Amino acid sequence: MVRNDDAWDNARWCEHHKQYHGILYTCNHYTDEVKKEVGIRSNKHIENLNDPEWCRRQVDKGLPEIGISIFKVFAGIKPL
Repeated sequence: MVRNDDAWDNARWCEHHKQYHGILYTCNHYTDEVKKEVGIRSNKHIENLNDPEWCRRQVDKGLPEIGISIFKVFAGIKPL
């Protein structure tokens, strides 16, 4: 894969695998600093998913409720 950060702004480049991983994926080959950053983002994402107001704003922006439920399932949170 050719690195193109402009086309993959929602992912993180992995030098070891020469590919992009999802922004909340913690690759074993990331540096400790990057792993810590991913953990912080992941915790914030879970916090947001537990916030009914944040979820409502996402629906108001056009995200289907099923999308929030799917995010919750993957985060280990009981869906809507």
